[in-house]
Amino acid sequence: MAQREPTRPMRPTPGGCGHLVAIHLLLGASVAASVLAAVTVVCLLARAWSLAAACALGLSAAVSAGALGWSLGWPLRPARRRAARVVLAVSLASGAGLVGPWPVGARPDGGSALTRSVGLDGRDTGAPWFGALPERHLVRLGAWLDLRGEERRWLDRGLFEAAYDRVAAGGAVDATRSLVLDAWLRDRGHLWLAVPDVPGPWPLVVFLHGNGGPFQLYPEVLARAAVSRGFAFVAPTWGFGHWVTGAGRARIAAAVEAVERLHPVDRRRVLLVGLSAGGIGAVEALARDPGRFRACVALSGAPAAVSGGDPALGGRPLLLVHGARDPRVPVAHARALAATTRERGGRVALHEVEDGDHFILLSHEAQVVRLLLDWLSAQG
Repeated sequence: MAQREPTRPMRPTPGGCGHLVAIHLLLGASVAASVLAAVTVVCLLARAWSLAAACALGLSAAVSAGALGWSLGWPLRPARRRAARVVLAVSLASGAGLVGPWPVGARPDGGSALTRSVGLDGRDTGAPWFGALPERHLVRLGAWLDLRGEERRWLDRGLFEAAYDRVAAGGAVDATRSLVLDAWLRDRGHLWLAVPDVPGPWPLVVFLHGNGGPFQLYPEVLARAAVSRGFAFVAPTWGFGHWVTGAGRARIAAAVEAVERLHPVDRRRVLLVGLSAGGIGAVEALARDPGRFRACVALSGAPAAVSGGDPALGGRPLLLVHGARDPRVPVAHARALAATTRERGGRVALHEVEDGDHFILLSHEAQVVRLLLDWLSAQG
């Protein structure tokens, strides 16, 4: 009589809710892992080390989530399941340490930095989200991804590195407080504020950052120079820098009011300065409410014509400073605005930096800052 073969235990067949959840987790984890792997490589090429570390942690978390998803629909050895959970927990905890608003290394009073980091309510803003990711690395990555190649050339020539060396050396801003990524995700009404060490009231320079956010470079360049000339200086944060909206103009007004509550500033001498998209926003704000400002300066950014308000800018003086070789905001825009403003009886001056591009505030710092402050001082 033939012997029957022993029956092998059947492996559970995937199905039901666990199978569907597993499929979705695996697909999501695969897509996330692929994207994070590519971004990690780009960050490494750009020498954005902290961003590469953050992406690598996210990559390990995605792989671990995929392994756990697999275990929901298919048998997975308990040891491997536990290992995936441990890796996932460590990755998430480490990632939280990188992106969370932890006060590690932050100085609540700004330390020896000239500027204070405060909110519209006058209180210290505390440590920002993503504060453990140095802004220098973010700029390296952005420059490396610049399809036009302009920022990459400046990065290779050391323009940004030299500026961030000044920030790291304890200059005008606290290097532990980069607000760029924080500002993209959360509006905390942040202001960088510096005032002279002499009795007020002082004229107030309001600086509007460009697209991308409130990079530390520009307060580092402008705040100390402005304060040394007797100006109070405030640089409000407004997300990506879309100042031309009604909400953007409201933020400018709120920043001025916040400084007035904190310090003795001369409300009749509020001077608006904008860079790139901030320059466009500054011109538009002046056109719509010229009585609020004494004068306006637009650096590396100007609309070809104002979209609303007084096209002659209410008789307030306007200075346009622009690189003649600017590929991002053509100098033709500044020339057109200057011409139409003059035709309408407005007071406008145009200064072109012949060998300058979009980054004249850094590449021609001494020339541009002196021109800017001399002109502002002459407005009374």
